[in-house]
Amino acid sequence: MVIANATGCSMIWGSMYPSNPYAVVKESGRGPAYGHSLFEDAAEYGWGVVNSIENRRKILIDKSKKLVATLEDGDLKKNLDNFTKHHMNSDKCEVIFSSVSGIVNELPEEHFDNSNMKYIRENIDLFTRMSYWFIGGDGWAYDIGSAGLDHCLS
Repeated sequence: MVIANATGCSMIWGSMYPSNPYAVVKESGRGPAYGHSLFEDAAEYGWGVVNSIENRRKILIDKSKKLVATLEDGDLKKNLDNFTKHHMNSDKCEVIFSSVSGIVNELPEEHFDNSNMKYIRENIDLFTRMSYWFIGGDGWAYDIGSAGLDHCLS
């Protein structure tokens, strides 16, 4: 989960500084990414976060396709091929992430001389399909920030 919050009421009611209501899951060691911006440009901030992650994912899909074409049959090839076909399916991506991260962590260092493989290792967190949440209050949605919100929605 990626959360983009507008600084203001929605953030203050969620929790008081320095605490954060969004925690890491003990079993996986993962949790939501949380950031906030001024309420008048929080929609654009969140939209920028979404675009940057999705563009990096497009590169990951492209590099996975290129690597699949060069690999011999095996678990890595099968998982990368499944990822390129099912990258929009959250449940399948979670399973693929677990498999690929296990395989990549066991590979010897010389495998990462390949630029496609190096990118996959460096961006392995992008195998999971993320959920994006934009949170804002009245200033974000109605007052000063409404032009940015309208722009993102259009």
